[in-house]
Amino acid sequence: MSRVKLWSKYLPLLACVTVLIAFWGCADRMSPISVDGPKAGDVILNPNFVQFLTSSKDDPAPLDLARGRGGGGGGGGGGGGDGGNGGDASGVISAELGGTLTNGIVTLDFPPGALVEDTNIHIKPDNSERLIVDLGPDGLVFLEPIVISMDLTGTTAEGQAKNTYIAWLNPDTGQWELIEMLSSQGPDTVRGLIRHFSKFGEIGG
Repeated sequence: MSRVKLWSKYLPLLACVTVLIAFWGCADRMSPISVDGPKAGDVILNPNFVQFLTSSKDDPAPLDLARGRGGGGGGGGGGGGDGGNGGDASGVISAELGGTLTNGIVTLDFPPGALVEDTNIHIKPDNSERLIVDLGPDGLVFLEPIVISMDLTGTTAEGQAKNTYIAWLNPDTGQWELIEMLSSQGPDTVRGLIRHFSKFGEIGG
């Protein structure tokens, strides 16, 4: 058995849920923030989570939090599923080819070689008005980082991608830590790199 497979098999599970959460306003920070803004590894206390609005400024129709506004999709070996703000999505991602999984709000992009083996991935919102999702399997660690992105349309952070960050809940400390952020693709999309499944959330600067 290869060292990679041994690592994947015996690495202790993080035993937590992956969540995207947007934090806004004056959230307390345990570690100092540089003049260039929050950095990966900064700890955020008392986060103020981004929430869904009953309607979007671009679409006055009420959002259906149970089903959301989009369908799941896959590519390059990825799978699809029901999509939207409150919709579940699941599918098998190819270890060799990588792939994409989305529920219409949260999108996961897997590069080739990120997984040890073909794996069934899932996205499960927490069925609240907050932008939080459970990504699984719990504790899964990637050989290469994957890209996580979130659509802010119809949320309290709509149009504020430059002031919004993604954090993960450290199960050992119970504190939220910022992940490495990528440049935003427009005012309503926030992206970052993750190396394992855990609880993630979005935070306003």
